[in-house]
Amino acid sequence: MPITSPQSYLPTINEFIAHWELVNEALPPTQPLTVANGRGINNLCALAATLLATIDAVEAALVGMRTESAQVRELKRALNRRFAEFAHLIRALDTAGVFVNSLPSAPKVNHIASKFREPLLKAENIWASANAELGVIELANGYGLADFSADLAAFQGAEALWLKAKAEVKSKRADRNGLQRDIYPILREYRRVVQGRMSADSVYVASLPKLTLSKRRSKAVAAG
Repeated sequence: MPITSPQSYLPTINEFIAHWELVNEALPPTQPLTVANGRGINNLCALAATLLATIDAVEAALVGMRTESAQVRELKRALNRRFAEFAHLIRALDTAGVFVNSLPSAPKVNHIASKFREPLLKAENIWASANAELGVIELANGYGLADFSADLAAFQGAEALWLKAKAEVKSKRADRNGLQRDIYPILREYRRVVQGRMSADSVYVASLPKLTLSKRRSKAVAAG
């Protein structure tokens, strides 16, 4: 199969390795096929093994990022619920409107961290002031200011872990892409060397693995 995406690299490499083995069997044992800088099938096999490990590392990093993202989203939802409960209760208790008038609008779950956090920090300060003026305010199940502050800190910690996981994905993808850039010229050179060392009507030339799609097929894949 030709290379059409990062995911198609390994299957394509395996096709080239299988073909290379057949070509080497057809050549004198002392003259195995090599490409530029004397690289042979063993070099490609080693790079393929490293690429496989790197692909696995990318997948593991993605799992970690998705896990952290889900945790951040769950904490956002929980804080949103508590914000709404606090806003409802303070409106009932603050008959003079001292604190109600300072209440910010509720954050939205899809807001970026800084924009989501801002109204919560304001609510935290209002809650502390209201506790001093109106008496200790607790929501359902004895949920108080200390719990709200702890949940807010947990959200900030989870956001930091998500950003770290996101950076890890970027780093692992860069490693994978760098390996793929190193491998591609070997595959390209292999096709050229086979066409040079084997006769034009050879089965080995006819069965050469494709490296890329034709321009027409590439356009069709992009459109589809």
